[in-house]
Amino acid sequence: MVLRPDLVAGLPKDKLLHIYEDMVKARKWETTMKDLFVSGQDGLYGAFHVYIGEEGIASGVMGSLNDDDYIVSTHRGHGHLIAKGGDLNKMSAEIYFRKDGYNKGYGGSMHITDLSLGILGMNGIVALRSTLPRAQPTGPAWCARRSRWRWPSPATVRPTPSTTSAPCAMPSTTTCRAST
Repeated sequence: MVLRPDLVAGLPKDKLLHIYEDMVKARKWETTMKDLFVSGQDGLYGAFHVYIGEEGIASGVMGSLNDDDYIVSTHRGHGHLIAKGGDLNKMSAEIYFRKDGYNKGYGGSMHITDLSLGILGMNGIVALRSTLPRAQPTGPAWCARRSRWRWPSPATVRPTPSTTSAPCAMPSTTTCRAST
């Protein structure tokens, strides 16, 4: 990959500042959560895969997306969620398996979903990293195309138990079956 300073220099200063602020926010949150996890205090348990050192990737990519773009993420998706505008308190609550978390405490660190931000979900399967980033969004995209249904704009999705705990928020009248 070739760094193109002319592209970065052409960005408005407020955009560059926003990207930098997302990077710092992600680093501070990740460092705090890592320290809590390693110390064994506060009842934090389970798996926690840090995104430390990769904040620039998420902040730059999410900074280039439109508000109505959807993403899927990996087991190290905290930086993506933060850079896409995620709520740090809800994310922390999810990691502590509390009811006020993104997925009501059921998803933990690796399975946070927020359709209102366009985040279709994170996936904890590490072995399939080379194929899963392409396969994970393919199912919802194929289903939407097959049923002639369009994803709602993330700005119009209101977080409810059905939209925050499931990676697919299709209306109950829409079904997607491979055999039809």
